[in-house]
Amino acid sequence: MEGRREWRVLSPHFLAGYFGGLMAVLVCAPLDTIRNRLQVERFCETRITETSLIRIARNTIKDEGVSGLYRGLSVTLWALPASQSIYFFAYSESKQQLRKLGLGEGWSNAFAAGIAGCVNNVATNPLWLARTRIMSQQLHASARYTHMGQTIRLIAREEGIPALYQGLSASVLGVVHVMVQFPLYEYLKSQCHTGSGPPSYLDMLYLALLPKLLASLVSYPHEVLRSRLQDLNKSNPQAQFSGLWSLVKVTWRSEGVRGFYSGYKANLVRMVPGTYITLTAYEQILYYMMS
Repeated sequence: MEGRREWRVLSPHFLAGYFGGLMAVLVCAPLDTIRNRLQVERFCETRITETSLIRIARNTIKDEGVSGLYRGLSVTLWALPASQSIYFFAYSESKQQLRKLGLGEGWSNAFAAGIAGCVNNVATNPLWLARTRIMSQQLHASARYTHMGQTIRLIAREEGIPALYQGLSASVLGVVHVMVQFPLYEYLKSQCHTGSGPPSYLDMLYLALLPKLLASLVSYPHEVLRSRLQDLNKSNPQAQFSGLWSLVKVTWRSEGVRGFYSGYKANLVRMVPGTYITLTAYEQILYYMMS
């Protein structure tokens, strides 16, 4: 019993989200790097001409070694588990409070997802900013970022503390992603899973992936906008945009709709195992800690 009491020091939702995110990082890191570079390369000194993910990976290994595919892994090991743990904790707590107000399950789930998304974005934006800069710096003329702490300090010193929240406006727009994904996930789980234990590994294939695919199709442009805003060095006088709205206009004018879905192929390849691993691990670990 002592071991079970120790789990209660932190919310089970917090811990289950953390370990779910950690497992996804270890599996999906190379695809994260490729996706990030495809999202930002339009405004970098070096462009990616390949369209095949395999060729991009092969060229990355050729130019940078295998470690190039894991660029920014140390930051991702902090950012994604922290992001998932904060999100699932805030989502669980918000659901409980909103249901007490009598909003009903569907609206409670939707608003709780939005609240949790906003809390998570504000709390972790500097980590994602550092991750974007480290991952994409090989596409720029100089590579100055080495690890998370050094990157955050350098950005704060050269561009100011507010620069640590570049991309936050696009992230807030992206709250629609979780407001689509998690209410649908909860609904499907309530309809398809009636047992006392966690959903089976087979059930999680559609419980996790169908809501994620729909949410991603609707909201993916915010990820491109966020990555490009985070990659922007505002001290560069040759920057082609200065904020969210100017980036939207530049992207639309120069690339059209396709520009807002840059890296979407890599995102789909990364999303399937990443989402399945995160949510399956979350459900299994949560059940263990709550039982």
